[in-house]
Amino acid sequence: MFQNYITTLLTEKGIDLEDTFAIVLPRHAHVYEYGQFIEDLVEITKGDTKTREQIRHTFVKIDFVNGDVVDYVKHLATGIVKSLGY
Repeated sequence: MFQNYITTLLTEKGIDLEDTFAIVLPRHAHVYEYGQFIEDLVEITKGDTKTREQIRHTFVKIDFVNGDVVDYVKHLATGIVKSLGY
């Protein structure tokens, strides 16, 4: 359900899940495919209902005000890249 929500949201926003974006950190950069980002996010939050609900709630708020969900995706992806050491 969580994965389906994010996949649907990004697709509805016109984002191709095979498109890429870069996370640039002081010592390295990581190129992420949107589809891989979703898979990593689902895996990292597996079993953590509270975190998943907070992420979903934030996406809903951003979408409600017609904000740019890509900024939030990049924010989350930066945390993933740092935590997984990509």
